[in-house]
Amino acid sequence: LSGNVKRQPNTTDCHRLIYWAEAEGKAAQMKQRLMELYFRDGGDLTNIDVLVQAAVDVGMDEAGVRKRLAGDDDLDRIAG
Repeated sequence: LSGNVKRQPNTTDCHRLIYWAEAEGKAAQMKQRLMELYFRDGGDLTNIDVLVQAAVDVGMDEAGVRKRLAGDDDLDRIAG
């Protein structure tokens, strides 16, 4: 792991975000934003606020994303 990267996070919620972004045609933007946060900025991708901000950064609905992350939405799709 390099420079700003402190540890490798559990990426389940990142994958859920990408999945939801895909439904809005924003999967590529979401992947790019998460990579920037993790590799460039040293962002904690296990922090819900960081993930919600990433979603907002690509134009997704803050309240909707926060609610979905707090629940079990699409965990079965990601884990499988």
